[in-house]
Amino acid sequence: MLQECARGYTIKRKKHRYWVTYKATTFRGLSTGEHGSKGADVQIGLVRSLIRYLEIDLDCAKKHLPILKS
Repeated sequence: MLQECARGYTIKRKKHRYWVTYKATTFRGLSTGEHGSKGADVQIGLVRSLIRYLEIDLDCAKKHLPILKS
């Protein structure tokens, strides 16, 4: 999704989180999974927050992540 909808993004893996940078804004909310809960690897709420925070086009994101349509 990021490759299509956020061209020019970068991802840096830190000790506990991934830092996603796009348009000079960095989202630091995606867990690496090593120390998080035992649930899903990535929670859909965090993906929605990433899309809003980085101002990614929602229609483009929905094309790549069908779970956002619900």
